[in-house]
Amino acid sequence: MVARFFNQVAGTIGGVAGIALALVIPIGSLYWIWIAIKLGSFMMFVVGVIPPFFIVAAPMGAYMLLFGVPSWIINLFG
Repeated sequence: MVARFFNQVAGTIGGVAGIALALVIPIGSLYWIWIAIKLGSFMMFVVGVIPPFFIVAAPMGAYMLLFGVPSWIINLFG
């Protein structure tokens, strides 16, 4: 009985995390592209569009949305 409860709780937490991730990835990607346009950086735009780099750009875009643009992004792409 206790194991079933913990299994259900773990499933619920996993479902909520999956939905959150499914929402954060597109929002982070769009914000990355928006910052690229604001900085006028074509290379940053390209990084946000090409699929292999998308894996890094989307979570970083979500981070930038919450905490602001890090100085290393501005130094690297700006």
